Amino acid sequence: MQLRDLPDDGLRLVFEAFLKTRYSKTFMLKTNLPLLAVCRSAGDSSGVIEFPNLKKLKLSYRSTRASDGVEPRHPDGHPWRLHFPRLGKLDVSCDQDRCPLLEYAVFPPHMYEISINAATSMLMHVAEMTLSASENLKIAVSPTSNGDPAALATANRILKGARESKRVELRVSDCSLVVLPESITCTSLTALSIDADTSVDTVLGLIRMLPNLGSLHIWHLTLHDIQEDISVPGPDEARLVEPFNARIKEMSIEASLDGRRLEMLVPVAKYLLLRTPALTRFWSEVLPRGPIEEFFNAYSKRYPHLSSIICVLKSTYD
Repeated sequence: MQLRDLPDDGLRLVFEAFLKTRYSKTFMLKTNLPLLAVCRSAGDSSGVIEFPNLKKLKLSYRSTRASDGVEPRHPDGHPWRLHFPRLGKLDVSCDQDRCPLLEYAVFPPHMYEISINAATSMLMHVAEMTLSASENLKIAVSPTSNGDPAALATANRILKGARESKRVELRVSDCSLVVLPESITCTSLTALSIDADTSVDTVLGLIRMLPNLGSLHIWHLTLHDIQEDISVPGPDEARLVEPFNARIKEMSIEASLDGRRLEMLVPVAKYLLLRTPALTRFWSEVLPRGPIEEFFNAYSKRYPHLSSIICVLKSTYD
């Protein structure tokens, strides 16, 4: 079941629809209302609402003035407890300080995937909670963080608690954040995506500090003040270039550059590629395909696992 863009006066319908999913396997909701309001008819005398079959729950919402104070309350004043005994995937996107679902729900001790996209206050609230152990944990710093460095620090704190997760992912979606190598301290991170200005030196520093990194996506690479030596030797001397400790298998590089600066991006990309021989997939919308294909052809022995190269110039550079 999926609901999208419900008006404020649709509050009752939201909860009626949600409660019907107690015997469904999937529920998706996009609305301007917080999910859990008073719903007395659904719970038993203990104040418990059970969702025995729900396996996937995806919520995207923001609260409004009319609904900020609405919470799931039992007639005796205690909050309802919502039980999700079979839930495997939880995806919550919330730009407010609180998420009632996370406060009042009881999840299984082990889940397949937990994904949370939020700003500073909400992330701080999540950091104080005990999340279920999950095979995949994804935390995204929302654009509504407005450049607050505490958002990134709190995201690190949450991710460091994911000791049982096989995939630990961080996405920085706030383009106003300043990202430095010391900004990301969760060494168990396996996937990193940064949608903010990121210097070449910062990218190199992060890769060195994240030994488990397998997926790296940089959306706004900047080329000013490069301090490191990024020279690329010939194919016969490639063996002298030491690979990163991190076995990066997927990588994408994007940047907002004019034609002249674009030419400077090619050697930077080649240097990063030369140090990631475990690569299986590489893509970019701002790198010209010709030079990158020539590079991979010349250094083909270094990339035994490479299966996909996608380089497409945007129309402004064609």
